[in-house]
Amino acid sequence: MLRLGRPGLERARAILQHRLDRRAADFLTLVRRTVYEHDASPYRQLLRLAGCEFGDLEKLVAIDGLEGALRTLYARGVYLTVEEHK
Repeated sequence: MLRLGRPGLERARAILQHRLDRRAADFLTLVRRTVYEHDASPYRQLLRLAGCEFGDLEKLVAIDGLEGALRTLYARGVYLTVEEHK
């Protein structure tokens, strides 16, 4: 039976694998566009206080992977609670 709009199992696996493979690069693109290109971003201010420019973040992700980079930033105090963000 042909299902329109739904990929088959193999195609779904391929899509998922592609997204996982691009996860770190997509994260960096998102952060560059939504954080580093906006001076008023609270995340940019936190990253700046932590001495983390975009190139530093790229290196951190390259060396430690995305999860490792996020753990490092969190340990350095780069995070906002929901209340702080409001």
